[in-house]
Amino acid sequence: MLLLLGCLTGITADTNRVRVGLFPFANLSGDDKFEAWRKVLPRRLESGLADATPPRLKIYLGKVLLELTNNAWDGRQAISSELAGKVARELRLDKIVVGSFNCNEAGWEVQVRIEDPGADSRARVLDFKETSTQNLLAALEEKVCEPLGVKPSAARLQILRKHPVSNEAMDRVVALAQMEESGGSKEEVINGLRTVLASEPDYVSARVALVRSLMQANRTEEGLTEARKLVEQAPEMCWGHFSVAVLLRGREMDDQRDQALQEALKVHPGCPSAARLLFPEWAGQGRWEDLKRVAAKAHEALPHETVSTAALAAALAGQGEQEAAWQLLQEIGARDEEDDDVAVHSLLFSAAVATRCSSMLSRELLWLQRCAGTNEWVRKVVTSIDESFFLAPAADNSPTSPPARRFSPQELQHELARRLTPEEIALVENPLVVTDEIAAQARTLTSGLTNPATKAVVLLAQVIEERVQTGRQQATNLAKTGRLPVCHQYASRLVSLARSVGLSSWLVHAELADEKVSGYHDRAAIRLGDDLVMQFDPSLGALGLPRDKFRILDDVQAIAHHLLQEDDLPKVRIARKLDPDDPWSRVQFILRLINLDQVEEAERLWNALEPAYTNRWDYHFSRAGLEAKRHRYRSALEWLTRADTLSRNNPEVQYHLGRVYAALDDTGKSAEHLEKALKLGAALGELSRRAELELAVKFSRGVAQAGRMTEEDLRNRATAGDLHAQMVLAGKLLDRREKDEALKWLLAAAKQGDALAQENHGRILYELKGSSAATEAVEWLRKSALQGHSAADYLLAKLLYAGVDVPKNEVEASMWAHVGSAAGDDKCRWLVKEMQLLMDATAFAEGKKRAEAMLAVKERSDEKQTNPSACSGCKCRIS
Repeated sequence: MLLLLGCLTGITADTNRVRVGLFPFANLSGDDKFEAWRKVLPRRLESGLADATPPRLKIYLGKVLLELTNNAWDGRQAISSELAGKVARELRLDKIVVGSFNCNEAGWEVQVRIEDPGADSRARVLDFKETSTQNLLAALEEKVCEPLGVKPSAARLQILRKHPVSNEAMDRVVALAQMEESGGSKEEVINGLRTVLASEPDYVSARVALVRSLMQANRTEEGLTEARKLVEQAPEMCWGHFSVAVLLRGREMDDQRDQALQEALKVHPGCPSAARLLFPEWAGQGRWEDLKRVAAKAHEALPHETVSTAALAAALAGQGEQEAAWQLLQEIGARDEEDDDVAVHSLLFSAAVATRCSSMLSRELLWLQRCAGTNEWVRKVVTSIDESFFLAPAADNSPTSPPARRFSPQELQHELARRLTPEEIALVENPLVVTDEIAAQARTLTSGLTNPATKAVVLLAQVIEERVQTGRQQATNLAKTGRLPVCHQYASRLVSLARSVGLSSWLVHAELADEKVSGYHDRAAIRLGDDLVMQFDPSLGALGLPRDKFRILDDVQAIAHHLLQEDDLPKVRIARKLDPDDPWSRVQFILRLINLDQVEEAERLWNALEPAYTNRWDYHFSRAGLEAKRHRYRSALEWLTRADTLSRNNPEVQYHLGRVYAALDDTGKSAEHLEKALKLGAALGELSRRAELELAVKFSRGVAQAGRMTEEDLRNRATAGDLHAQMVLAGKLLDRREKDEALKWLLAAAKQGDALAQENHGRILYELKGSSAATEAVEWLRKSALQGHSAADYLLAKLLYAGVDVPKNEVEASMWAHVGSAAGDDKCRWLVKEMQLLMDATAFAEGKKRAEAMLAVKERSDEKQTNPSACSGCKCRIS
């Protein structure tokens, strides 16, 4: 298998599907004989919603039941709003459907609630009263669809209404299904279903249940007979055709099997069950034309079904239509859906190989490797892949060579001891260290593999998966570390994993100059053979050799590179000693000094840079940092503009342009550049500022819009409750020294619950009225801080620490200073250092402990994680 890989894949979140969770219904009748209907009613809804059009719903019932069980739900107790909300958060549900029913001799009374979890909007409540169970099921399927924005399947409703069934027969079939689930006698279940059908032969669901039970009991001949009856009885139902195909397996009747499966796909366009059976077989036979024809129709009907998309991609790739196949794989990657079918993953792997889609290829290989431990067939597939797998660089890429110096662990320690003092060595952090935990994980992931290329791709997929999971848990990671991992951490982790299984590997520092995105970026380089070293990019999900400028770092340089990621003065000084001549390191050291308020030293070093540095974008960028630190924003803007000219589409430059424009009161320009930074950061795999940028863009646009209004319009909007209008109006009033009215509008904005508005009101209230309003100001600052606004953390900590205008509380002051420091606020970080020197050690430690507990438990939501700077246009603070 010869692979030529070098593509970059951009994966975005799927925003088209609505994730709907179905919960067991509450049995209000008090009669245990109806208990089985608690799960039957949502199951029937699941089938109906899955067939609804357009196919935009992703239905969760099994996973909801699993999450309920994981949360100690016993199967019978009522499901509280708190428990439903917790499950909804775990599964990231957009809608939840919960119901209750009462059933007696008079018939059914059912209530269904459809609501958005965590939203303030009112739930949609549907009430049903029916004497016929069959009519109830039809009404449920029909009426629940509408609030979810879909239409019920006319064919399903026709089947339900075409063949009348008694309530008693339906109760009996439900009871038999419960018996089967509980491990009851298969024979008793089959005989019971035959008895029901003897009295009511048109009961389609009973015949479906009978076919299924016969298949499970391996009574193939009887099952085939009943399946053919089902096809005659309900030809518009896909399951009859599908069951015929399943029961024909192994009978050398491939034409009949194919015909049955194609009929299932015809009556139910895109039928996932039929597709899973038919498409892998055709792919294995190389029937690309047939597969393309049928899979295209299935994909058009159900575009979110992974099996149809994968099959169509494989068929297109098999016919040489690589670009079209690649685009389809991006659809699957964007959906980020899990599928447990081995055949589907084999299809995806084949398509990814043919299209050179590196992120999909690595993900599927990792999935297959994990299954190989428990599935003999998959183990053989993986062994075959491992024996023939080969990676080759693209012809137009420059070769990658190992660094000039390579260190054993002992040689590295000797080199560090030669360059650093013992105190400095104690501060050194090696990003490429191989711990016992890392080594054990790497050995498990690559168990049974012998091919270096296969090992490298599996390890790449593991780090990509970790990155995706981190993106889903942003609040937790920020709480623990104060920042999200970025490309450097992911690249370093891949190097460590690769070294754990004997693959020589190194950290790579690249300078991207792509037309889509530019800037600094880290990757890993792994030796795959005597003459082949390839680069792997876990942040972008790519493998292959890039055309951009890069530097392969030896271990000493990698340590220096790592230390320069920190805002810790002793560590960055160590980095300077370890890698003094590298241009990036020199400029990065200057930037770190600026962040650490060592402005005079930073300017002296910047002035000492050689003339050749003027061709580097970061030369101008670092000067802009010096100018902004001194609040010379016009000058900073000029330097940033020069940096932008040299490094187009650079997320760092765009981010700081947004901040400078905010300081210059141009909120429109600020929003424009911050939004561009947000998009470019995503393209670079950099997510650590996503939350603050989204908030800043939203707020800047609102302020810019309000700032263009006349004062009359502004007052009207502010009176109507527009948050941005209230804050802009307050800013105008403050400029005119109309303090009381300004505070009135700031208070109105703060009462809306916005963290930024609360911080603004508390801060300005204290600035204007001093000690007489300090207690009230602290309360507003505390509300803002509890929502994760780090500017409030600092002022709140400062007031409580000083204890001049409010009662002194060193423990709480220490807590808020630590919280703000963890969020990346420079002022809080320096306040923590001051407290550590001057505060009572017990109070300081207790505050730190409380901060850690708060950060570990409390998920600070994305839109509330800000690192503010001034925007005097509305006297507010935005990022």
